Amino acid sequence: MGTVIASAIQMCSGEDKDANLATAERLVEQAAGQGARLVVLPETFNCCGRSAVMVAQAETIPGPTIERLARRAAAAKVYLVCGSVLEKSPEHGKACNTSVALGPDGSILAAYRKMHLFDVDLPGRVTVRESAWLARGDELATFATDFGVVGMSICYDLRFPELYRALVAR
Repeated sequence: MGTVIASAIQMCSGEDKDANLATAERLVEQAAGQGARLVVLPETFNCCGRSAVMVAQAETIPGPTIERLARRAAAAKVYLVCGSVLEKSPEHGKACNTSVALGPDGSILAAYRKMHLFDVDLPGRVTVRESAWLARGDELATFATDFGVVGMSICYDLRFPELYRALVAR
């Protein structure tokens, strides 16, 4: 099979979706130019900020963000994992934290909705309740590439080894 170069993109996203997408596109192009065949964008790369703003900017999949990045994946001829975008949810007032894998032809190969939402209460320090504004996913997702099968997860999912055992068993 040979060597496969994968690029993990790091970027500081804010609430300006257009600016975030322009940065993401530039970094995907840069990674592809350096030989990457798999490029992975970060969680909530297209809009990151206050939960109310993020939910208000949630999209359908496919939608503007995925369609724009599908064109970029096809132009660069890379597998592109759109770290996560907030997807409109049927649950009122909530969104799904969804990662979308795109093929080198721009097609959607898989979509994964984050299963394990981060809820924590450290008295006197911090309280985080993703479940207050995110809907939980319930399906595993993998996608095939010409160099192997890739399993999908998002952030806090990494604390749950059974998810990865299930992905390996697929």
